[in-house]
This record gives sequence, structure tokens and C-alpha cells, in this order.
Amino acid sequence: QDIRDYRLEKYVTLTVFVSATERAKWYATADLFVMPATTEKDGDVEGFGIVFLEASSFGTLCIGTRSGGIPEAIRDGITGFIVEEHDVKKIAEIIDDLLKNPDKQRQLSAQANQYAQETLSWDNEEKKLFQCLP
Repeated sequence: QDIRDYRLEKYVTLTVFVSATERAKWYATADLFVMPATTEKDGDVEGFGIVFLEASSFGTLCIGTRSGGIPEAIRDGITGFIVEEHDVKKIAEIIDDLLKNPDKQRQLSAQANQYAQETLSWDNEEKKLFQCLP
């Protein structure tokens, strides 16, 4: 099954590689970033999920899966949503809820943006580093 089977061509764009500038434009204009990553058969996972923080830094709300380091990048229900791997129904329910509640989406997007700014700041990283030192 693909996008054409559901007649979603004018609503969904698939890309393979984009420049940093183009990626920023996509994040800035997106209403939602969804990446339902899964654990590979060999155990390989999404290591951290920096793409979620990148999207959040543009105020784009995210949905990711409970895989690898993604739950460290999204605070479930606060800065986005975490679903179990392969739970397409839950992803659809979240999207439906957000479409019906645009104020909720705006609030969560703002919280996601704030979290990303705090998480990605050099000042924050410096503080964490010095906390580790004796």
C-alpha cells in the first residue's frame, strides 16, 4: 500500500535527501512531524531522535515510537506523543484528536519548541558537562 492507494498525493510528500536549508523550510511549514521508527531485526534502533528536536525547534509537533532514544527527545503528552511500534491506529487517533483540537496542537507545539530550545542550547550542555565533573 502506498500514498496513491489512499489518494493522498496532494497531502503527503516523501523525500529522500534534502539540504539543511530545505529541511528547515519543511519543518517550519509542517503542521506535524511523524516518524514511526521501528527496531530492526538485528536490534538497530534510532539512536537518539535528533530529528524530533529539530522539528520541535521550529514549533512542529512530533509523533514518534517507543524505540531507541526517541522517548528522550519527546516528552509524551507534553512536547509530542510516543506510541508503541507498529501502532498505526494510535497514530491516527492522535492526528484526529489534534485536527479536532487546534488549540491543543498549538499549546503542545509551543511546549515542544521550548523543550527543544532548552535541550539544544549550548548553555544547557555546558551545565550538564560541569555537573559530571568532580
